[in-house]
Amino acid sequence: MAELNIVLHEPEIPANTGNIGRTCVATGTKLHLTVS
Repeated sequence: MAELNIVLHEPEIPANTGNIGRTCVATGTKLHLTVS
């Protein structure tokens, strides 16, 4: 299966970022956060 990556560029809502992070852990997806 292909490796998945999710990139959040300057996420603004902490709860959404946390939910996405937990989903990434459960599915083995890599999460990248970018902050300026």
